[in-house]
Amino acid sequence: MTVYRRNIPAPSQMGPVLGRSPYIDDIAHGAATWDQLCGDLDALLYRLRYWGISVSLPKIEFGKRVIPYLSHEIGAKGIRATPKIIKGIQELPFPSTLKGVQSYHKFIEWA
Repeated sequence: MTVYRRNIPAPSQMGPVLGRSPYIDDIAHGAATWDQLCGDLDALLYRLRYWGISVSLPKIEFGKRVIPYLSHEIGAKGIRATPKIIKGIQELPFPSTLKGVQSYHKFIEWA
């Protein structure tokens, strides 16, 4: 593949030619009220239909107050670690060596 690509259509423009379509993994949206959420959802579904993007009905979830994402929970109250992660941290044995303290510290930074 060349470093500089000139006059090459974007992959989204090649969809009709190659018989493929782009893939969108997740769409998450929140709103202050249920009515606002329904209005925003209506607009989103209209845009998806307009651009020919399909969604998988068995995978759709509406009206969730908390969304799990990368071992965290995202909700109206903010982002927090999942109970499983919190329990795992609380049950870690106290390190007794310098290497153990360094490893423990790196793990806590990650969580």
